[in-house]
Amino acid sequence: MLLLPIIWFNVIKTLYAYQVTNSGDELSSRILYGERANISDYPFFAALSNCGAAIISDRWLVTAAHCVISNTGPVWVGGDSIKSSQRYTYDKAVIYPHYQEIVFSILLNDIAILRLSQPLKFSNTVKAIKLPKQDYERNAIHAFAGKGTNEKKQMSQYLMRMNVRTVKQEECLSHGTNRLLRRYLEPYLDCISNVTICSTRTENKPGMCFGDSGSPLVRNNILVGIASYITDRDCKRARLGLFTNVAPFVDWITSVTGVK
Repeated sequence: MLLLPIIWFNVIKTLYAYQVTNSGDELSSRILYGERANISDYPFFAALSNCGAAIISDRWLVTAAHCVISNTGPVWVGGDSIKSSQRYTYDKAVIYPHYQEIVFSILLNDIAILRLSQPLKFSNTVKAIKLPKQDYERNAIHAFAGKGTNEKKQMSQYLMRMNVRTVKQEECLSHGTNRLLRRYLEPYLDCISNVTICSTRTENKPGMCFGDSGSPLVRNNILVGIASYITDRDCKRARLGLFTNVAPFVDWITSVTGVK
């Protein structure tokens, strides 16, 4: 989480995990004010030591590029918690060639692929999710799932979920304190809009927090987005979540993995 440079004004924060010192959290990610999820409803979810990921085949996962840079640990699948999950390792990580940090530590093309050392054994709690055939739908409800501590900073061992609404980048930049960023981001708006999804909670609540990077945004059993960053240094104040838009990267994913 704090492995990236501190952001100017601490306005935008990536969602890296960080070391928790006041509890025994298995993962230090958070979905604030979320709901308990059943892994059988999200069997494509995989947990890294510092992030989340999505299963797209028995050998390949999709996650955020900045997660791969900081991750050296195993992968867990098939459980509501780490303790109930199966442990795997990966032997190859491929970061999208044009991944970059552009301004204010905003991440562009924040996507990577992991190859597992051995095939997954599919079951009711371990399944692949489909890649998108077309771009995501704006102003539509999507589901987001991740693991970690709750809004009270207490230990949470379980997979959590929340609903979000996808919004246009114009609405995203005009949202609350983000108006301050507009003059800095305007030159990058077109490229950001093409590969980044902006979302808000369906209620006026915070949502994603540190460690949720790489976790899947889904709709109709299709992998729509990968969590990348939030727009406030305080997760409880943040009302926006930014995801890598998976659709523009499907051809690249297929060229590396063979998965369609």
